[in-house]
Amino acid sequence: MRLSDLKDQRLIVPPPGRPHRILLARALQSAGVPWKVAVEAGGWELMIEFVRMGLGLAVVNGFCAVPKGVEARPLRGLPAVLYHVFHLPGAARQGATSRLKKALLEKP
Repeated sequence: MRLSDLKDQRLIVPPPGRPHRILLARALQSAGVPWKVAVEAGGWELMIEFVRMGLGLAVVNGFCAVPKGVEARPLRGLPAVLYHVFHLPGAARQGATSRLKKALLEKP
């Protein structure tokens, strides 16, 4: 999907002032895409639950679990998000920290 596909859609977004809402609103405005707030929700899980209930569309991070009955599509036109992994020296060599680091660094 592209930002233009969200034209006039009812979107489930974080409350005003939250970074994700600001980024999404700026991207849509820059692309000249009008949109409406369906509902404000704090947290990816709640946003996805509102989508599942049919209240609107949501733009969430790619790492979010998508429940059965909800369709997820990649959205082009937003800036990439850079994540960093911090750990104590040697902590990421084994166990849960190692598995978490590997999962975070794998590309979808």
